[in-house]
Amino acid sequence: MENENKRYAFGGFNFGSNNLFNLTIAIRNYSGHGTSNTVEMGIELNAEEIQELITVLLTRNVKEEN
Repeated sequence: MENENKRYAFGGFNFGSNNLFNLTIAIRNYSGHGTSNTVEMGIELNAEEIQELITVLLTRNVKEEN
């Protein structure tokens, strides 16, 4: 697989009459031996929740750079 070394993968799609957004997060932990784990979560977000998520991510990034 091309992205085996990626720890997280993000995706999503719009749906419904209110144009809700489904954010998908896949977490992969590949092991050369023993147990490998894959977890995938889907979270439904409305417009306000999308904006809040973007704000939190941008704010956190700025704080970590300073």
